[in-house]
Amino acid sequence: MAFYKNNPELFTQGNLVYMLEEHLKKASEYVNSIQAGQFMASTDEQIIQNAVADLEVVPIELHVDQKVLDQQEEQVDVSHDPTRLFLNRDRPFYVPGTRFTISIPYTGQPELWTVAPGDFWATNPRANVLQPDERGVGMIRIVIDHPADILSPEPVQSILSDTLRDIELCLRAQRCEIEHRNSELPDVVRQEIERRRHTLRQSNVIADALNIPLRPRAGVPDVTTIPIKRRLKRPLPTPPMPNEPRGLGIADEDYDHILAVIRHEGRTFESTPVTYKRLGEEDLRNILLAHLNGHYEGGATGETFREAGKTDIRIEDQNRAAFVAECKLWRGAAEVTAAVDQLLSYLTWRDAKASLILFNKEIAHFSELPSKMEQALRTHQLFRADLGTNEIGEWRSSFASPQDPTMLIAVHAFIFNLYTA
Repeated sequence: MAFYKNNPELFTQGNLVYMLEEHLKKASEYVNSIQAGQFMASTDEQIIQNAVADLEVVPIELHVDQKVLDQQEEQVDVSHDPTRLFLNRDRPFYVPGTRFTISIPYTGQPELWTVAPGDFWATNPRANVLQPDERGVGMIRIVIDHPADILSPEPVQSILSDTLRDIELCLRAQRCEIEHRNSELPDVVRQEIERRRHTLRQSNVIADALNIPLRPRAGVPDVTTIPIKRRLKRPLPTPPMPNEPRGLGIADEDYDHILAVIRHEGRTFESTPVTYKRLGEEDLRNILLAHLNGHYEGGATGETFREAGKTDIRIEDQNRAAFVAECKLWRGAAEVTAAVDQLLSYLTWRDAKASLILFNKEIAHFSELPSKMEQALRTHQLFRADLGTNEIGEWRSSFASPQDPTMLIAVHAFIFNLYTA
């Protein structure tokens, strides 16, 4: 048999129900922490919106499809194997074997790994939990020791399968309770706002009755409304062509900000290429997707930026794309041409904007690629104009829509170097 006693038990240090009840009480602390002048200058909805963004509990999502395996030779303690005969099981007995470490990324609040989803939860799978990195991605590691004299892989497969099944059962139960509590949060915040507004009004009545000027406090900030997380600005619709449905685009300042986020993340990849080179197109896309959604609020149904195909990132409304980014690995100039074709086929709004993001992982002489990239863009049959950019390794171009030659689409292209020897 195989062993995984090197993994601590999960979901054993508390109860999720009690944790969420205590978490709801933070609404009062949040509302009371806002400076009084700023509080009175802000609307209830502004305060609720920010409070929910800060206080909502983010459930854990385990990305099993991205698990990786490490293995190394190890002396395995088999003293507790009931199928083996020992005179004394109080001391370890080691035999040659292999230690398998299965690493699986996760997103969400790591403290949820410690709490059980219900009062009578009896399933406690085992895994080592690593805290999230700067991208907000954590890792769990399941360590399984397998004696070399057992030839069948079945014991390792059984432990891994049972562990993942039990973890998913716990996380599913947690998500149900978290979604219920998160839905209560806006009403709790609203009650705290009403209570504080009543208290401040009462205080002002008394202060006015005393007819004594208030002493200004040093360091008190200006009375302004609280800042709200960035939302996409959607300009008014452009007049449609005949038989063309109306559609909204995204503002130029938001387009530039989206590109700045992509630029920052791409250069982060370049600064530590050994970390990102092993990732495929979809994995690199998902990291960009997560960071873009960290800057913009989504609608009621989910995130602002969504994955719709294998490698693309989109902003959509009513099944029409206002922004599309395509992430590709460099495989030659022909790949650039095909990627531009793909982008232009997606975009049907008159204010549509796009981005093409290429990553080089295989070519050692990266300095040769920018000229090939520029040539591929300029020789595309629908290329119309170079719109110019001051950034190295980037090009902004105007292309004609394949559906309507009079409709011009801005495509901002990047190429990032992830090559390591």
